[in-house]
Amino acid sequence: MATEGLRKLEKLILDKIRKRSIEISRNIYDRTETIDDLTMVETDEHLSIEQARKLPYKPVKPGTAWGKP
Repeated sequence: MATEGLRKLEKLILDKIRKRSIEISRNIYDRTETIDDLTMVETDEHLSIEQARKLPYKPVKPGTAWGKP
């Protein structure tokens, strides 16, 4: 009887894992896009949108390092 109960529990757990795996896979995006037109500005300050829009943004080329190491 205990062995049958363990088998049922194992089946329930595996079913739950399968369902969760399907749910997670629906939220993984493997499609990538190239961004051709990107500008940025570096700051350590927390800014409002209005303040950020006034900063001197510069174009960024692919492969440009950004942020702190």
